[in-house]
Formats: sequence, structure tokens, C-alpha cells
Amino acid sequence: MSFQKIDDKLKKALQDVLVTLKSVQFYPNSSVGLRGKLLYLAMLVLALQPAFAMLENWSDWNFDSRVSALDNLIYSTGVICMLIDMYLMPHSTEIFTDIINSEFTIHREDLKGIWGKNYDEKCRLVNEMTEIGHRVVKMAGSVVKFFSVCHLIVPIYGLISYFLKSVPVQSLPLLFKFYSPFSCSLTATNISEYVFMSITQLLYVYYSAAILATTIFQMQMMPMCHIRVEMKLFHFNVKLINVCCRPGCSSRDGVSSGEHDLRLLLRELVKHHQKIYEKAAKLDEGFKFRLFYSNMYICLQICLAIFIFLKGELFLKLKFGITLISMLTVELLFSEDGQKYENEGELLRKTLYDCEWRDKPKWFTSSLLILMIRNNQLPKIGLFDVFTLNRNNMTVVIRGAYSYFNLLNRYSN
Repeated sequence: MSFQKIDDKLKKALQDVLVTLKSVQFYPNSSVGLRGKLLYLAMLVLALQPAFAMLENWSDWNFDSRVSALDNLIYSTGVICMLIDMYLMPHSTEIFTDIINSEFTIHREDLKGIWGKNYDEKCRLVNEMTEIGHRVVKMAGSVVKFFSVCHLIVPIYGLISYFLKSVPVQSLPLLFKFYSPFSCSLTATNISEYVFMSITQLLYVYYSAAILATTIFQMQMMPMCHIRVEMKLFHFNVKLINVCCRPGCSSRDGVSSGEHDLRLLLRELVKHHQKIYEKAAKLDEGFKFRLFYSNMYICLQICLAIFIFLKGELFLKLKFGITLISMLTVELLFSEDGQKYENEGELLRKTLYDCEWRDKPKWFTSSLLILMIRNNQLPKIGLFDVFTLNRNNMTVVIRGAYSYFNLLNRYSN
């Protein structure tokens, strides 16, 4: 008899992410060589430049320059947080990779009768859910990369202004307030210097957004999907108790095995429940810092994008309009994934409540009661009761962005 095979697409997605990180020597630590350290140092130096520029020139800038500097500062703060996360706090990434690489709880037994059918159903569930998860992860990565592509608008607009409108080089827009290595100033003195500075800044965006932010965002979504699959498999185990242990039901060898099957199934159910909660606790631990800086960055980006979209120049409206759409989409995917995770935890509790416990031995009902008591604390991802990763998280972030927008708008007037 042939049985289903497990094809975990989440592991394939993880391998793609790790290949990308290894290619730039960002992660794991064993792959970080001289090139990776130099790249890390270069990104850190570039990320700190907007802050130094603000300290030096804030009083001399007009309002538009100050708003542009704030945008640079927000972006650089996000980059620094990601660098700290990846290089100084690799434990979080290790937690996620361990969860994704762990095997799903699928007990083969002897694969006869209803046991074999249940095994096939579990394998089919794993394959379908990981396939959907893989597509969502790829889509999330595409959204973040789309955000990085929108930065091309600024240098393209600058070159068009220079060649078609004869705008002076010193007045051409740049993505970031970085100091030129040639003139040690924040503006270019000739078109060659402008092109060099623009390429440098686009490479900075590529490594920070298209690589670092994309891989971090994808790695956050994969372990949540993995644990949701584990919870679905738990439902199958409870269903198997309900079906296999009814009077006159045949199981492994086609003959009712009564209490032996019940003990076996309950033991595996308890072990599976413990495994789910262990993974959920690790996931919550790994998310602490990431949930903080992700929400902070998205909130401030949405705030500034709304402000510039309403008051900025045409090309800035286009750039920040795309930024606004990208950030809202990322936050929606992020929060919706957390909501699915929380909903699955609620279904886990409901499944235990619906378990057929009547006419079962006392040892069975006692064990089931312990599971139900533990399940009163549902798996969720939160940060000190300030943020909880569900649909409410998006509401909190957008309200915060609107509050900051009102302050910025009042200050500008």
C-alpha cells in the first residue's frame, strides 16, 4: 500500500532565505566573513550619517529639508534595528529556523485501517498548508521589495530634471542625506558625483530593504505558519480519539483494542500539546524585539508618508504614495498572520472542549482536564501587553500614525 509523502514547502522557503543571507554573509554567524563584516560596517556608517547631518544642519534647513531628514532618520533607525537584530541578537533568528526545521507531529503507527487513512490525511494537510504558507511568504517578500523599488523614483527624477530642465546639480534630489566622499558635503558638485551618490544610496536600499528587511519579514511569517499546521494536526489526533475509541470501532489490526488504543492516543495527544506550547513560547520570545521595531518603523513611515503625500512635491507624492501602500500592505499581512495564529489557538481549545470524554476512564478525564486548564492561556504573540500580533495590532499602529501626523501637521502650520 502506498502512502502520502510530506513535502514541507516552508523548509524550501527557509533554504531560499538562508541562501540569500549567506550570499551577503549576514547569517548564520559561521558564514560571516570579512566581506560580511565590511558590509555590516558600511551599512552602519551610512545609517548614522543622517543623524549627524541633522545635528550639524538642522537650524539652517528649511521645512522641506527637515521633513526629508526625518524620513532619512526613520529609515536609518529601522536599518540599525535590523542590523542589531541580525548581528547582535542572532538567538531570535535561530529560534525561528529551529521551529521551521522541526518535524511535524505525524505518528505512523503500523499504517493499517483507519490509522493509515489518518496518516494520509495528515500528510495531505501538511502539504496543502505549507504550500499556501509558501505562497504567502513569497508574496510578502514581493511587497517589501516593491517598497525598495519605489526609491528609484528620486534619482530618475533628478536625472530627468538635470538633462531636460537644466536644473543645477546642487539642487538635484537625493534619497538620503549622506556625505559625499569627494566633497564632504550633502550635495553633489557635478553630475558624475551625483550619479555615484545615487548608486551608493540605491545599493544601501537594496541591502537594507530588498535583502535584510525582506528576509526578516519572511522568517517571521514562516514559524507562525508552521505552528498553525501543528495545531491543525492536533485536531486530527483529537478526532482520532473520538472515532477510534467508540464501542465496536476497529483500529490497527481491524479488531477493537479498547483501552490500549485510548492510552496510546492520549499519550501522543499530551506530548503533541506540550510540543505546540513549547514552540509557541519560543516563537513569542523570538518576536519581542522584532514586534517592537517593526511596529515602530511602520507607524512612523505611514505618518510621514501621509504628510508628504498631502504637502510634498509631485515626485515625492508618487514615492511616498507607493511607500504608504507598501507599508499598509505589510502591516495588513503581518497582523492578519498573527490573527490566524491566534484564531487557531482558540480552535485548539474548542477541539478539546468537544472531545468525547463521556464513558471514558477516570485517568482519561483527569488528563483531559489538565490539558484544558493549560489551554486556558491561548498561544499569542505580544510585547508586555502593549502590542499583540492580531488585527488589533494594525488598528494600534494606524492610530499611532494618525496621532503623530496631527502633531507634525500642527507643527508645520
